[in-house]
Amino acid sequence: MASILLPEWWVSHILKKHHKTLPNMPGDGESLARHLIERLQLDCDGIDSADSGYGSYLASEKRFIFNRIYLKGKSLSSIAIITHEICTALQHQKNELIYQTKIKHFNLARQCQKLGATTLLFVPIVAGLIKVPQILLIYILVGVGFMLLSVAVYSYMLPQKLDASMNKALPILDKGGYLPKAYVENIRYILMAYAILDVVEALADILRFWRWLGLINQPK
Repeated sequence: MASILLPEWWVSHILKKHHKTLPNMPGDGESLARHLIERLQLDCDGIDSADSGYGSYLASEKRFIFNRIYLKGKSLSSIAIITHEICTALQHQKNELIYQTKIKHFNLARQCQKLGATTLLFVPIVAGLIKVPQILLIYILVGVGFMLLSVAVYSYMLPQKLDASMNKALPILDKGGYLPKAYVENIRYILMAYAILDVVEALADILRFWRWLGLINQPK
């Protein structure tokens, strides 16, 4: 169990640890985003803020959505998340093969997560209707299987995330003079953590769901 939850804890820890205001940062995350969009000549129809999550690029709308704490923040985490998503848009608008592979499998990963969660959601009801333990076990394994499949698909898409973080965002920030050299190693860790976010969250979702099921099935 610890080996499944530890990666998510590490990612969350890295992003929180480095979300501290940098005294010498000239602008916030939104300023950086707009600057990089202009510098990379990206076609962008808007930047929106949200109250949850981290950041995402909506390819079909050519829009970005960032958690407002990162969009308005002046931290290393803000810089890393903003730049990663900008580089994801760069992959898309350059029609890179690695991004096309991600697009083909992203919906599959999401559907597997939904099917798995929906299946497991009805475990208490199915348990009350089916009195054969073997059948109930098969039903549960199907739900868990769907969620594990989503982990596998997200892992298959990992090269796209790593390319956006390590092959594009990191060189832009390092060689572009956006950061003092003292911060480059920390940015490297943050970008790596952000790149594997989808995989570790999908993996941890399995245990989170089982913890919830355990609570609703506790004896009164």
